[in-house]
Amino acid sequence: MRGVRFITFNVIGEDCNTIVAGMNFITVLLSILLLLGGIRLGHIANTSSQCDTFLQKPSIVFAVVLFAVSLAAVFGGFCRLNWLLGLYLAGTLLLVVGLLCSVTLAYAVATTGDGGWLQKRVENTDNWNRMKSCLSNAKLCRLFDRENRRPSAQILARNLSPMFKSGCCKPPQSCNWSYKSLTGWTKNSIANVSNPDCNEWNNDPESLCYGCQSCKAAVVQDVKDDWSSLASGYTFLII
Repeated sequence: MRGVRFITFNVIGEDCNTIVAGMNFITVLLSILLLLGGIRLGHIANTSSQCDTFLQKPSIVFAVVLFAVSLAAVFGGFCRLNWLLGLYLAGTLLLVVGLLCSVTLAYAVATTGDGGWLQKRVENTDNWNRMKSCLSNAKLCRLFDRENRRPSAQILARNLSPMFKSGCCKPPQSCNWSYKSLTGWTKNSIANVSNPDCNEWNNDPESLCYGCQSCKAAVVQDVKDDWSSLASGYTFLII
């Protein structure tokens, strides 16, 4: 009778291992998609936040860890390797803890009124010079050029926030400059000189208003919006 019970429990255990392995095979595929998405995040994103890789790096790390943990579960389940299943359980626990910390941080950043440390990070001279160069090279403002009638440009322009358009791609409205073209704004005789951003504007397509405080504020808002989306995604994974 004991032998029958042992065989029964052993069969049940093997079935459970197979189920765990099968479920995690799907997770392996998901982690590969997440990894590819994280790698491409900084190359195909059409928002100003693409120039801040702070979001890209944790996404890649999470995808790599998820891939390793899921792979351990697959091999541990199919090959009956209990030590791999033990690593899988430990890795899953670490992932959940890491996700909880990430969600807490992401919601804190997304809901803080002034962006807190995120704003300080963006306004740091070295960080902003790097992001300013990235924004210039990405030529995102050209998507708003009224002479640019390409359907693809119009579609991509819709993905850019109005705050980015007004903060980085043209002089602040309070400057009272006249529009002639994307790089042809002219100063009026009654132009506002009290706003420091008015003096930062440059018709050079490599410069525009990338040095303006309004542009920094727009980038901070774009990054906060992406952090909010990231927090929602991580919350879904935890559930």
